[in-house]
Order: sequence, then C-alpha cells, then structure tokens
Amino acid sequence: MVAQFIKEVGFPIFVAVYVLMRLEPVLSNINTSVAELTKAIAVLSERIALMR
Repeated sequence: MVAQFIKEVGFPIFVAVYVLMRLEPVLSNINTSVAELTKAIAVLSERIALMR
C-alpha cells in the first residue's frame, strides 16, 4: 500500500503526508496550550487592571 502510494504521488508528497500525519497530535496539543495561555493572560490582565 505504501509503495503504491509512493509510486502514484512521488516520494516528496509521501514524506509531506507522513510528516503532517505525525505532527497532527502535536499541533493539536499546541493549539490547546495556546488557548489555555490566552485565558491565563486575560485573567492576569484583569488582575493587573484592578491593582491600578
């Protein structure tokens, strides 16, 4: 199956698809982390504004 895919689309495309498939969970975790950090920054910003 993999060999047939490489024959049809070429090695560079195969590598790109493989890397994207492997990185998808990592990107999902990064997305979650960025969302959590955004919330934390908003809370800290509100606290700083209240201190002034």
